[in-house]
Amino acid sequence: MGIISGFRATNLPKAFALNSISSSIAVIVALVMRDSLDKTKKNKINAVDITLTFIVTFMSAMLAHLLMYILFGFGDGMVLN
Repeated sequence: MGIISGFRATNLPKAFALNSISSSIAVIVALVMRDSLDKTKKNKINAVDITLTFIVTFMSAMLAHLLMYILFGFGDGMVLN
């Protein structure tokens, strides 16, 4: 049960909205990270930049899902008791 209990993924529109919020948080962090790397490297893409972007994006997705779980109880249906 999340902090905000009135907005749970009990039907498709609410589930899509909550998933979109979670995905948007991760994508925004990835774009900001990639933009900051592009500004410092002058558009030279290498394996380190790709790996760093992947790690930061993965961690931001995990944090976004954790935040959504705490606020809305998002993902409760994916856990078996």
